[in-house]
Amino acid sequence: MASIWLDCDNQELLKNRLASLVQEDRLTGVMINSSLYKTSMSEDEFIKDIQNACEVLMNKYDDGEDGFICCSIDMSLAKDTKKIVTSAKEIFQKVEKDNFMVAIPATKEGIEALSKLSTKVMNLCATHIFSPNQASMSAKALTNLERNCEGVLRVEVAAFDKLLNVELATNNLSKDRVGFFNAIKIYNQVSQTKLPNVNLKVCFSDLAVYQNWLDKGYYVEQLNLHNAILNLPIDVIDYYEDEKMPEAFEFQTKHIDAFLSYLSYANISLQSTYEILLNNALKEPF
Repeated sequence: MASIWLDCDNQELLKNRLASLVQEDRLTGVMINSSLYKTSMSEDEFIKDIQNACEVLMNKYDDGEDGFICCSIDMSLAKDTKKIVTSAKEIFQKVEKDNFMVAIPATKEGIEALSKLSTKVMNLCATHIFSPNQASMSAKALTNLERNCEGVLRVEVAAFDKLLNVELATNNLSKDRVGFFNAIKIYNQVSQTKLPNVNLKVCFSDLAVYQNWLDKGYYVEQLNLHNAILNLPIDVIDYYEDEKMPEAFEFQTKHIDAFLSYLSYANISLQSTYEILLNNALKEPF
């Protein structure tokens, strides 16, 4: 079973609901949207809210049940390694909590920054991961993490289906599958790669369902995999308030590759798709 982290784009959620959600054992971590960070980081109150949220989750952290509050750097810095490193150090020093984690985009420059920062005592998350290559490079960049620090690879999911569904339907190919199949392929890749002394998890994100023909839990039920993280918006967490999240089927990579090979019939290049989605993501909130 995966652990649940809140995908937080609302400061009030940190103040008004986090404590009860943790007390009810419904989540073990939080990812804070970078747009919220960008607009509020200058205010001492926002830093205090992050620190308070870290305290709420500290028992989970002490018990080894994740317990992290993760906040991204400003995405406008995504193509400048030096500024990424400086920004990450600044926010980590401001919050000054053992269970705080800094998220950095998995651009070429961001991965270089992850490599530099992994030698510091800092929890790190590589975000905006769309391709297996991004995941592989990010994982390698985190191989020097201190033993008491943790790393997360944040893999985006629904954006694939938003981009490709119309084209797939036009070519009589299955919709709403590329996102989670690509994510599982990355999960399998990371699970099979032995990195010495590295505490590393795959986090599935961008799991809100926009298609009105699917249940809110569609992506959850495809990706509730062992030792993974599901980064869920509050409405999806609430959707499962009174029922257990079912475990997902563990697809083998060879079966995923067989499915993805059909994209060529629609003249869809996965490599081009990865590049488009990353460029789009850097223009939008975390």
